[in-house]
Amino acid sequence: MKLILKEYLSSIRERDELDAILPDLLSQMGLDVFSAPSVGGRQYGVDVAAVGSIDGKEETVYLFSVKSKDLTRQVWNSGGTQDLQPSLDDIITTYIPTHLPTEHEGKPIEICLCYGGEIKENIRLSVTSYEKSKTTEKIKFTHWHGEKLSTLIERHFLREDLLPKEFRGLLRKSLALLDEPESSYKFFKELINLILIEKEKPEDDLKALRQLNICLWVLYSWSRNQNNIESSYLSSELAVLYAWDKAKKYRGDKKNISTSILTTMASIHQLHQKIAKELVEDKILSVSNSLHALSSGINSLNPVDVNLKLFDLLGRISLSGLWSFWHINTLPENKETETLVNEMRKDIQIYRKKIITIIAKNPMLFTPYKDDQAIDIALTSWFLSVTNRDVSDLGSWLFNIVDYTTQLFQTNGPYPSNLNNYHELINHPLSDGKDHLEKATQGSILYPFISMISAIHGFSDVYKGVQVIKSEFLGHSNFQIWYSSDATERDLYRNNNNHGLTLSDVPVDQAPDEYLQAIFKECEHFDFYKELSASYCWPIILTACRHYRVPMPIDFFYRFHKELNRIRDGKEMCEES
Repeated sequence: MKLILKEYLSSIRERDELDAILPDLLSQMGLDVFSAPSVGGRQYGVDVAAVGSIDGKEETVYLFSVKSKDLTRQVWNSGGTQDLQPSLDDIITTYIPTHLPTEHEGKPIEICLCYGGEIKENIRLSVTSYEKSKTTEKIKFTHWHGEKLSTLIERHFLREDLLPKEFRGLLRKSLALLDEPESSYKFFKELINLILIEKEKPEDDLKALRQLNICLWVLYSWSRNQNNIESSYLSSELAVLYAWDKAKKYRGDKKNISTSILTTMASIHQLHQKIAKELVEDKILSVSNSLHALSSGINSLNPVDVNLKLFDLLGRISLSGLWSFWHINTLPENKETETLVNEMRKDIQIYRKKIITIIAKNPMLFTPYKDDQAIDIALTSWFLSVTNRDVSDLGSWLFNIVDYTTQLFQTNGPYPSNLNNYHELINHPLSDGKDHLEKATQGSILYPFISMISAIHGFSDVYKGVQVIKSEFLGHSNFQIWYSSDATERDLYRNNNNHGLTLSDVPVDQAPDEYLQAIFKECEHFDFYKELSASYCWPIILTACRHYRVPMPIDFFYRFHKELNRIRDGKEMCEES
């Protein structure tokens, strides 16, 4: 296990990756972390600051300056302001005299050079000489290198009594099978379930979440080194959902332990977003500009494989963009967050343009093979709707879906079906027989959704196209809308049981306004969405929908429609006045 940890630490590419785990490690060691990494703002060389006693020694202030990988001559002092030596100078000349909290003045100070790898021999003498020249009775220097960090992580997170042999075996299996993402994910899922078993004390929950965070970082690091982060993406999605389910009961509690639990949960969320961003930008968007390039990159001769993966990737891009959209709206508007907000806004617009390009360059996205690909279409429609008022590209895409699907019904092609068995999908449709059609299309969430989003945005041609499909080909099919229920809060995040409510045989044959009134009035009568703990952090709900293949709650579009009507009404009043 220690070798696995050393490999992870030495492969850390960015300083903020080490920043992400260091505060948890120090807290688990019994130290009080009084300064942690923050967005923006100069910290005068100090990335993390803590106070306390290690191994029974005198209470000491620990000031960490963190760098990634090895300590090399370039990292030490190559002339840049972010080099380690200038950072140490800032700590000594500015942070200690002016920024050290009053209650810690007079305590011994240990300046900790923290890096994930090792110190290179060609710089060791320079570093040692510097430390000797700056050491005083009050200040001394220590090195927290990869060897020391891996020892501490193993001792305080992963030792036998904290993470039993069975748990560590599952982590090893997950790492060993990274080239088989589904198998790797399966073992990591077992690990998550074992780590986050029900505990009695908040301290146990905190420890479990920190262990999960460390294990997820290790998985991500190894996945990245093997250039295959599929397992870490799926595992991080699951970790987000399980972590929320574990931590949600501590929301609103002002105790320090509750704050630490929620902070660790947020760290897991941030790691997932980091993994998702890397997957989307490096693996998907980088090959999205050429005709059929993304389809070809899926590397399968079977059109079913290509179709399923294309819609899956579209859902992932949209969900990653929606996380950024939500995050922007949670950040305060100030100079410290300005750079981050601008970067995320830029990412959102890039994702939006790329999604439109991907759809145009991969015509298979006009022909969903499975009805539950409505989930990916809903995520994409939601992203395109909330990030720009111009939804003409969304309208064109939905029009093509309806148009191509109509042709598939007419020619007995691979029209959307309820089939989940892979071999049945490959052979679909079996024949021209009506029996197969009725069996494969017993119900649908796809067409009612397209009707709903078309009614909201005024895509009249699309709306009429669904009516034609219903009347000419799917008169037998039960068109359904899915709503959250009183059991959704209990079962959504871990997918324990079936939950939710459905409105059957929704009236897509009615006029658009009448159709919206019919499906939205249920939201008014049974507003279980408000009872969802993640309703204020709604990307978690969408993550659960994508991961577990649960329809996106209609409540999102109900609220969006109300807001859209409010804006339209206000605009009309201004024009009249």
